[in-house]
Amino acid sequence: MVIILRKAAVAVIVVLLVVVAFLKMNPPLAHGSVGTTNNNQYILLSVGNKHTWGSIHIKEVRINGKSEPSRFEVQVSDTNKGLLMADLSASSKAQIPSEREAAIRLLPNSFPKMDETGPQDTEHTIYGLSLSEDTPIERIEVSYTYLGLTFEETIQI
Repeated sequence: MVIILRKAAVAVIVVLLVVVAFLKMNPPLAHGSVGTTNNNQYILLSVGNKHTWGSIHIKEVRINGKSEPSRFEVQVSDTNKGLLMADLSASSKAQIPSEREAAIRLLPNSFPKMDETGPQDTEHTIYGLSLSEDTPIERIEVSYTYLGLTFEETIQI
């Protein structure tokens, strides 16, 4: 009986190590199209969860390797409506469905998939990071958790 339990425990540990290794080599956060102003002071970055199970919880968004952006919102939309390239002023926030940074959760299969003919026919939720700063934004660092594991992704603009 003890031998069977040891073999089962070893098998569980091996499976967990394989899953963790797979996730580290294939992180769930996907990013796509980038909209930007001429001076790179406003960025709209489409993001999503490319895995089919588990949500991504964004913990922190930083720009240029050091600071939090002056203005930051997450747009929540669907593939039919798309994302809006809009100013992050108080008047535009009312028009853009958004979430606050503390509650950012990207659902599974939430990245817009493209094929040779364009977007897929099925409608699903998509997300966009809207960031604004007084200086040009050169890169965005996103820290997030997925299935209890912490990931960091740097996106060059």
